[in-house]
Amino acid sequence: MQPRGARFPQVDRLVAAGVFGILCAFTLTIAAKPEWPLYLLEAAVGALFALWLLFHEELALSPRAGFTVIALCAVTLWGLVQYLAHWTSERQATLSATLQWFAILAMFVMCEHVFARPATRTSFLNLSVWFGVLLSVLELAGAARPSGDFLWLLPTGYPRLYASFQSYNNFAQFQELLIPVAAFRAFTSGERIWAFATGLLYASVVTSGSRAGVILTSAEILAVWVLSRAALPGFPGRAVPRLAVIVAVAGVLTFVSWGDLGKRFEQDHPLAERALLNQSSLSMIASRPVVGFGLGSYSTVYPAFARFDVGRVVNYAHNDWAEWAVEGGLPFVVLIAAIAVASLRPAVQSIWGLGLVAVCIHAVIDYPFRRLGVEAWIFVLLAAVHVRQQRVPNAPLPVPCDKEMAISTIGELV
Repeated sequence: MQPRGARFPQVDRLVAAGVFGILCAFTLTIAAKPEWPLYLLEAAVGALFALWLLFHEELALSPRAGFTVIALCAVTLWGLVQYLAHWTSERQATLSATLQWFAILAMFVMCEHVFARPATRTSFLNLSVWFGVLLSVLELAGAARPSGDFLWLLPTGYPRLYASFQSYNNFAQFQELLIPVAAFRAFTSGERIWAFATGLLYASVVTSGSRAGVILTSAEILAVWVLSRAALPGFPGRAVPRLAVIVAVAGVLTFVSWGDLGKRFEQDHPLAERALLNQSSLSMIASRPVVGFGLGSYSTVYPAFARFDVGRVVNYAHNDWAEWAVEGGLPFVVLIAAIAVASLRPAVQSIWGLGLVAVCIHAVIDYPFRRLGVEAWIFVLLAAVHVRQQRVPNAPLPVPCDKEMAISTIGELV
């Protein structure tokens, strides 16, 4: 069944533009203190979702996307149950986490419909890459002139920002989502600018100093190369120069910034603290394996199970999978794992969706799903790979191969 949204292309374009704007705002305000911009943006998601529902009397989802929607509904309702039943150690944090999951659900449902139009989906992904390039420029400039002030003007209270991110790992995770899209464009389109963009994105990950980010993005570029070579005719002839451009741009831009990353690679036992955190998380899971301690309550519960004193507040488990099990119980983490497993095949088949795989791997040692400035992009990209498989089986992402198509990219959303 064709989604009803296809009958309202103007509304769908408006929704796509609205989602893109909100996603950018989530990312640009990710380090804001206090967090009122986050709540304002979540309200904007709810308002946009309500507007979209006015023009969509029926929801037609692909089986895989339908399963994801059901799982996201269950995740959101579980947080609400924990809040209402007082099964949480921090009610306000659980309510906040539940609202965050609702925002994710709303954005996924909207995007699963509006991305049914390949031109809208392609334009959205193109603009997402260029937004990532903008953040890369900010990060490269920040590496040359470190500052905790956003745009060197607005104080955030953090000693160093990575573009707009307070965490270099979160910044790297954001770029992990976009690098396969840019690399796929670079290897398959006739525009050399995509190779330059890929090199810029990769260079910013290196300058951020994220060890896991560099390893995963390097693997992403190689994986896109291998999968594209196997799937696309005539690939080697036009792809070799593009790979050379990516390597050259990344090499030149990161030459002066290798020091921070090199020091992190030289650290002894870099995951020692995370191992101790995981032991504490396992004790917490064993204490309440079914109900959990309440979404968003990890930092409140952790001190009672702490195995060492790091001299600072432990806000996260640095392992999203363990933290989900602690906060929501084992059934909760099974739901999230089911979404990830159901998404694996379409992500790999699309080639440009490999960032979803990388972020899920990175979540084993960090927390990309704890910040809406990263998490929201994950589920929007997930909607794109689901729709791509549903609407155009076995076809790669459309790529702009001429200037007219490139110019129309912005026009598709406005």
